[in-house]
Amino acid sequence: MANWAASPPEWLEVIAPTTFDANLPLGTGEAEAIGLAQELKADRLLLDERKAGMVARQLGLVVTGTLSVLSLAAEKDLLALPAAIAALRQTNFRGPLDLIEELLEEDEKRRVKGAGREDAGPVS
Repeated sequence: MANWAASPPEWLEVIAPTTFDANLPLGTGEAEAIGLAQELKADRLLLDERKAGMVARQLGLVVTGTLSVLSLAAEKDLLALPAAIAALRQTNFRGPLDLIEELLEEDEKRRVKGAGREDAGPVS
């Protein structure tokens, strides 16, 4: 697997917050992410760690997780969710198995329904 921290892709811009609350009961990375989201007045903050998400929400931030982003991308036909989940499982990502299975089932239903529309032909 690529080590993005050592050599991030060209399109990725790494920005550190100018300030952050080091007293938040979180790791430095989560506290910095929250600080940067506040600084940038971000529409949404991507966090998967449950405690960090709770703290961010208490601070008024809108939080989403990796699984939600992947599911939305699949709905927009930007990726194949089963392949994305399989790749994610090859990393150190740990998510709720029941949620992963639910998202995969919903994706399968959506794809089957979409395939049915294509086969139906034009609507008069």
